[in-house]
Order: sequence, then structure tokens, then C-alpha cells
Amino acid sequence: MKPSTREAQAKDEPALMQSTTSSLHDKERAKKEAAASSLVNAATETMEVQAEPATSRWRVGRRGLIQQSDSKGRWERRKSGVKTGLNDIAFSSPNVGWAVGQAGTILRTTDGGTTWRKVPSPTAEDLERVRAKSDHTATIVTRGGQTFTTIDEGETWSDQ
Repeated sequence: MKPSTREAQAKDEPALMQSTTSSLHDKERAKKEAAASSLVNAATETMEVQAEPATSRWRVGRRGLIQQSDSKGRWERRKSGVKTGLNDIAFSSPNVGWAVGQAGTILRTTDGGTTWRKVPSPTAEDLERVRAKSDHTATIVTRGGQTFTTIDEGETWSDQ
């Protein structure tokens, strides 16, 4: 007697379930391997990225204001030695920084902002931006867009 369709399906069910279960396990294994591979790739990429060293936050403002944030986020005033408004500040290292402002004001520190020294300026125009490229080199930009660079700690400036 020929088995009914239902009986045939019942006989094949364990094999079908085993095949399906095996297929699901294979898919899960593939997902886990892909995830592990992604994690390895992410870890490798993370290792290749270099973060910049943590530095203090600084801000400048009216009447020669220079402030540095402490570890709790409070702002501490630093003596700039000038009364002109300052527009920008940048550090090339934890010790060496530059600040620029109105009427061609340029300040430089070599002790982490404890003291600031006025540097000769190539212009009397207001200075809007400063970029500290190294401890000896900086670039400044006037309000009118003129750019000057020093390579000798601000002693001389060349027009770019």
C-alpha cells in the first residue's frame, strides 16, 4: 500500500527540519563571522587613527581678555597686557600660543598662557584669525583678508 501524502511528509519532516535547522545555523554562523570580521576591521581602523593630544580650551574677547578653562570647565582669566579687543587664539603646543586682535595686535606665549608678550605686527589693520603651525611659525589674517606668515617666532612677517 502506497503511503499517503501526509505520511510521506511526516517521514520527510525530520530531514527537512534538520536541513532547515542546519541552514539556520549556517546563516547564524555566517552573521557572527561577518560581525567578528567587522569588529576586527573597526578595531584595525581605530588603531590607525591618531587623536590629537588633549589641550586646554581658550577664549579671547574685549579689552584684552584671555581666558583658559580649568578641569571643571570654569574660565580663569590670564593677563594679556593689552587693552585692545582680541579676536582669535591658537596654540601649536601646550606651551606656545598666539592671540590676535584689533589694531594689528599680536601676542605670543611660551609658558602655556601664564604670560603673554606683544609681538611686532606687519599691519595696523584688525587681525581676525591666527593659525599656529609650529612653535616658531604662525599665519595671521587681517579683516581685509590679507595673510602674513612668520617663521621666526613673530620677529618678522612675510606677506602671502
